[in-house]
Amino acid sequence: MVHGCRDYNQEKRLLERIDRILVLSGVEQLFLSLSAERFEAKAAGTRSEDHLHAMERHIRNSRQALRCTVLKQLTNQSYRSLSAALARTPLYRWFCGCPDFEVVRVPGKSTLQDYAQWLPEEDMQKLLAVLHSTLANEDKAYMFGRPGSGSNGDDPRDQEIMRSGAGFFKKNMASTRVTA
Repeated sequence: MVHGCRDYNQEKRLLERIDRILVLSGVEQLFLSLSAERFEAKAAGTRSEDHLHAMERHIRNSRQALRCTVLKQLTNQSYRSLSAALARTPLYRWFCGCPDFEVVRVPGKSTLQDYAQWLPEEDMQKLLAVLHSTLANEDKAYMFGRPGSGSNGDDPRDQEIMRSGAGFFKKNMASTRVTA
């Protein structure tokens, strides 16, 4: 906990909440599944040990791609500014899943741009719409992603949330934006 800096603590609580929602709502898992499907389609059935290592690396990068894209939307920073903010801000590195070792490795500007296009824009907007919908009602996150709830994204109502929320998310993201 950082004492005396209300803005930092608000941003920390917001990122912790979004982290929780990404996991509980199933948005992160859906993103990872879509990314894995795209990776497999490009690999066209290759099944070597190298392919398995490449898939593991792709899944790690996919998680980081989603979280960096969400953070960029939230902070409204340029790719270059976000890369610098990731380098100097442990909170951002935690949220994006950047490991903190002796040498800090964060995605550069070009990698952040690649992350923004990790999935087709339409798929990304659907995921972000679900995230926005669950930000408005956190209880929905628990229902959407809970195993056995019948609400795993296959329910037509969940798909409608994903379809209808994309425009709403874009228009209203500024109201939840936090500046670094």
